[in-house]
Amino acid sequence: MEFFDTHCHLDDPALPAALPELLAQARGQGVCRWLLPAVDPAHWARVLDVAQAHEGVVVALGVHPHVVDRLEDSVLERALARLPQTLSLPQVVAVGEVGLDHLRQKDPQGRARQRRVFEQQLQIAIDADVPVCVHCVRAQGAMMEVLKANAAWGHIKGIMHAYGGSAQMVPLYVQAGLHLAFGGLTARPNARRSAASCAAVPPGRLLLETDAPYMPIEHGAGASRPVDIVQVAQAVARHRAVSVQEIAALTTANACALFGL
Repeated sequence: MEFFDTHCHLDDPALPAALPELLAQARGQGVCRWLLPAVDPAHWARVLDVAQAHEGVVVALGVHPHVVDRLEDSVLERALARLPQTLSLPQVVAVGEVGLDHLRQKDPQGRARQRRVFEQQLQIAIDADVPVCVHCVRAQGAMMEVLKANAAWGHIKGIMHAYGGSAQMVPLYVQAGLHLAFGGLTARPNARRSAASCAAVPPGRLLLETDAPYMPIEHGAGASRPVDIVQVAQAVARHRAVSVQEIAALTTANACALFGL
């Protein structure tokens, strides 16, 4: 079996061990590829260095909504002006991690600013014909407004990272053109909502992720690891009543096709 982790912060200092050790452990369990999303333009170079140094790692570059909240307008403008040029680099296959986070951001003006920056980054991805890696927390309605307002609705390539919406919302994201990725939360014993959403995704739009070192399978268990993708795959297989071998083959093929690998 081969696995593709479509969201793993391999550059994060919170990872529980040295990166070569973690990747070797994951490779030993069949993990062959990782998408490493950037969150801060100040870290884009670091993310690219990781991809250059480690086989099987590709990159998404963007500005995370939490970072949007703290950066000055001038810094954001420079980053967004630079982003289209970086998409031609060989390791870069997507724009991300970008999106909306209404759990952290309560202020209406702050939410509007997140939305403007997300709309800009979404359009950069569409214009470059690359996927977008989307963060959406407590903002499903606003997210759907943004997607439906874009002229590319129906042909928006990308991933709803760590999908946390309902099963009823799944067809709308599929209609938009997006894939849906499931991570550690779907492997928790009480993950009924996530299980239902996972079961509702068409086979061709299903992806796996760990979000390591975040989103551990056991609540409060500390940092998650790249190797945890195997347990995620096992949970997704249970939710969809198929074998883990089928989930591994399906989601790896989906990810490779999405990123053109």
